[in-house]
Amino acid sequence: MHRASDPNELEWSDAVHFHPLVGPQYQQGLVAGLRVLLLGESHYDAAPTDGDERKTTQDEFKDYWEDTCKIYPGNRFWGRLQRIVTRDLAPTPAESAAAWRRIAFANLVQRFVGSSSRDRPSRGMWATGRPAFDEIVQKLRPHAVLVLGKATWAHIGCDSGYYAQEVIPAPRELRRIWIMPWAGGATQLTWVFHPASNKDSSEVCIAIFSALLDQVRAS
Repeated sequence: MHRASDPNELEWSDAVHFHPLVGPQYQQGLVAGLRVLLLGESHYDAAPTDGDERKTTQDEFKDYWEDTCKIYPGNRFWGRLQRIVTRDLAPTPAESAAAWRRIAFANLVQRFVGSSSRDRPSRGMWATGRPAFDEIVQKLRPHAVLVLGKATWAHIGCDSGYYAQEVIPAPRELRRIWIMPWAGGATQLTWVFHPASNKDSSEVCIAIFSALLDQVRAS
């Protein structure tokens, strides 16, 4: 059974209510030593398994480190996440687990949002995201961030402290790559439509993620 060295080694301020999931091999990088963060939107009010709300992200995603974990191919969101992180349309559970052990995952909104995916974050809920995201980037220092959802991308606020570098061709809408500095380096980030939607296919998500990684390696 694979476990993180200790996801709690990093101390988070109150701004980061939901502690990120950090794979035990995150520092080694997903490919070519590149540290990768996936940024989702929000959690719904399922109770954390250990009774600590701040561990919700870790509780919901840590099973993906296991070679025997189901990848839920029939569920668009969960199944597509596995295809994105492996950049493979038909990954095995072991291949998926190997990728998850090398990445980090966090949600932007730092409050529970209703009881189902039909509920949407309020303006105040969205406002909790940017301070948390800034802290997560500064502490985890990812080289690449893939933002899962156009609304999440919009609420990061890429007009402040970011600048456009490249554009990735994609159906429906071009994707810009932005740069966000951290001490001693920088993060490059772009976005895909939410994996639960049908606006970006798995093939498109993989192509966008691959283009982001290629740009980071080339810079």
